[in-house]
Amino acid sequence: MTTKDDTFLALIGGLLGEIARENIDAYAAIGQSPAGKSALEAVEAGNIENFYFGFVRPFNQVVDGLLAKALPHATRAHFLFRCSSFVESHLCNAFVRAEGRACSTDKARTVMRALLRFIVTGKPVAFDYGQQYTYHLPQRILRSHDDIVAFYDALETLYYGNPAPYVKMLAHFQKDELRDPAEAA
Repeated sequence: MTTKDDTFLALIGGLLGEIARENIDAYAAIGQSPAGKSALEAVEAGNIENFYFGFVRPFNQVVDGLLAKALPHATRAHFLFRCSSFVESHLCNAFVRAEGRACSTDKARTVMRALLRFIVTGKPVAFDYGQQYTYHLPQRILRSHDDIVAFYDALETLYYGNPAPYVKMLAHFQKDELRDPAEAA
């Protein structure tokens, strides 16, 4: 006899197993290439430097080339595309802490789209809080153009090793509004 917990755990395990298989299949597509073989050897040898310079850096150069071609006059947007999961996860976490978990991903993606539009077109970020549905709009933090741009700039400096502007932005979000993400679950 299986319990609901056993069924749920089996389902999650199956999903995670499928994701792992998809990742392995994706690697198999390039695994026999010289770059793929070299990357695997570097990992097996514990050589982070060879892995980075032989596999990650060339891939990053392709991404940077694509962005330079597609957005030659919007270089500030390159970081947003290159590190979108980093930006989104920090935005989501900030919304969870300040506003709760509900719709935090929608809010993060709304902010990212508005930020991209600003970077590419120069149109300032301005949300319409008078529309019928506003679940996807920030309610307590990152409501203004200036705060959104400052937070984006702070995330970029954090990514490259300088946490000071990011820490300053977190303090700006008013400590009493911030919640521990574990409490918001």
